[in-house]
Amino acid sequence: MIAVLEKTTKTCSRCKEEKSIGEFYRNNQKKDNLRSECKECSKKHQQLEHSKLIHQKAKKKYRESEKGKLTERKQRDRYRKTIKGCLHFRFQDMIRRCNDLKNISYRWYGGRGVEVRFKSSGDFIDHVMNVLGFDTYDKIKDLNIDRIDTNGHYEPGNIRFVTPKINQNNRRNNI
Repeated sequence: MIAVLEKTTKTCSRCKEEKSIGEFYRNNQKKDNLRSECKECSKKHQQLEHSKLIHQKAKKKYRESEKGKLTERKQRDRYRKTIKGCLHFRFQDMIRRCNDLKNISYRWYGGRGVEVRFKSSGDFIDHVMNVLGFDTYDKIKDLNIDRIDTNGHYEPGNIRFVTPKINQNNRRNNI
């Protein structure tokens, strides 16, 4: 009879340490009936896979909750590219510059006493479309709102839409 020497140790494929065969799970499909990674590495790998799965589920849940917000954002962007939407957002910018103390431009507008004298955004939109004659978004998209009298208020008769270059020339500090 030939005596077969059984191995009492095996090297883990993950941690590369040589460990006793009692530290490996069984796997009947392998030649030596043992898994290639030790029990400790196998548990760590399972925990890692479990945490990845939890993270993936959390990401999926977040994406699903954000779908509605993305749709709202797309709708807002679409509205902004209409004449009424563009003018509505410009009116809101005027209000912020004149009334919001935290706005970066407040000191040059509201801080100097400049006011918005339009009753509402609808009133402003009607004035721009009917009196100033801007009836399409393409006519107004590249223009800036400007006060004819730089010390005056945002009110009918004192606003116009001009190119950025003309707007820069209509500053208080322009010589």
